[in-house]
Amino acid sequence: MIRTPLALAALAITAPASAQIPISAELTLPAAPATLVRADGTQIAYEIRVASFHRSPMRLHALEILDGESRPLGRYEGDKLAALVGGQWVAEDADRTLVPPAGHALIFVNLPVHRPVTAVRHRLTYTAGDRPPVTVETAPRTVAAAPRPFGPPIRGGTWSAIYQPAMEFGHRRYVYAVNGTPRVPGRHAIDFFHAERNPKEPRYAADPGFGAEVIAVADGRVVAARDDFADPARRDPNPVNPENATGNYVALDIGNGRIVFYEHLKQGLAVKRGDRVRRGQLLGRVGATGQVGGTHLHFHVAGTNSPLGAEGLPFALDGFEQVGSWATIDQAFSGERWQPATPRRVTAAMPAPNIVVRFP
Repeated sequence: MIRTPLALAALAITAPASAQIPISAELTLPAAPATLVRADGTQIAYEIRVASFHRSPMRLHALEILDGESRPLGRYEGDKLAALVGGQWVAEDADRTLVPPAGHALIFVNLPVHRPVTAVRHRLTYTAGDRPPVTVETAPRTVAAAPRPFGPPIRGGTWSAIYQPAMEFGHRRYVYAVNGTPRVPGRHAIDFFHAERNPKEPRYAADPGFGAEVIAVADGRVVAARDDFADPARRDPNPVNPENATGNYVALDIGNGRIVFYEHLKQGLAVKRGDRVRRGQLLGRVGATGQVGGTHLHFHVAGTNSPLGAEGLPFALDGFEQVGSWATIDQAFSGERWQPATPRRVTAAMPAPNIVVRFP
C-alpha cells in the first residue's frame, strides 16, 4: 500500500469581518477513509490530523462530515467532538479541543452510515485567540470500498471479539512512529479471547483458549514468522520492548496488498517463512507470548509486512455465528458473564465490538 497523505485545507468560508484571518490550520488524512462493514452496521473509519500554525491556542468548535455531493453525514461539537480527539500522548484530563500553538490534534472517526458513500469532505470551525470563528472546508477524499471477506482465523468457539474504537489506549487509537512515519497498525484489530476464561485470573496454559487452532483465512504465503518465545506460566510484570510485543507470530500475504497478522501464538508454529498455505490450514495455536494480559489471539490486517510500521486495513469474515455479547468492554474484563442471545448467522462482516462468536 502506498502511503499518500493529502493536505486538504484549501479555503475558508467566513463572515466578511473574519475574512482577513490568515488560513493557519491544516487538515490531513494520514490514511484513506475506508468502508467498514460490521455485524452492527456499516461505518467509515479514518483519522483527521489538524495542525495549527497559529501563535495563539486554537479552539476546535465543530466538525461537519459531508459526502462528495456535500450532503451531511455527521456533525460533532462540544463533548462529542472532544470524544473523537485522542492518541496515547493526550493526557487524561487534557482539554481535547484546544490545540496549542504549532501543535496538532488527531481526530478518530468511526462514522455510521446508512447508504453507500464514495467520498467525504469536511468543514472544521475553529477560533484562535479572540478572533472571530473561521470555517475551513476541504476537498473531497475518496472512500475505499469494503474489502472482500475471507475465512475465520480460529476454529470453533466460543470466542470474545474484544475491542473498542473509543478506548483511549486500545489498538484503534494507538499511533506508532516507525522510522519517522506515524501509523495506526491496529486500526481494526481484534483480540480474540475464549469466552469462558476468567479475566481476573489469567491462567495462560490453563486458559480454555490456550492451544486452539489458528488457521489461514485465505490462500497465501507466509512472509514472516517468529517462534522464539517460550510459553509463559504466569504474567511477566516487566514491560516488553515494542519489538517483542507481538510474541510468536505469523504474517500471511493473501494478495491485493493485504498482510494478515496473527500474534501472541504458542511456541511451536506449524509454518515457517516462505511456506505456501491454503485457506483453513493450521498456522499455529493460541498462546500468551509477548505483551499480553492473558491468553488470546491478536488479529489484524495491514498494508505492508510490518507489525507496527504499517497502516491497519479493514477486513470482513465470510461467516460466523453471533451468540452473545457484553454491554461494555469493561464488563468483558471485570469477570462478569457475557449475555447469551439467540444465535444469528452473520456473513461478510467484521464482528462488532465485544460480541461472542462461534466459527465453523
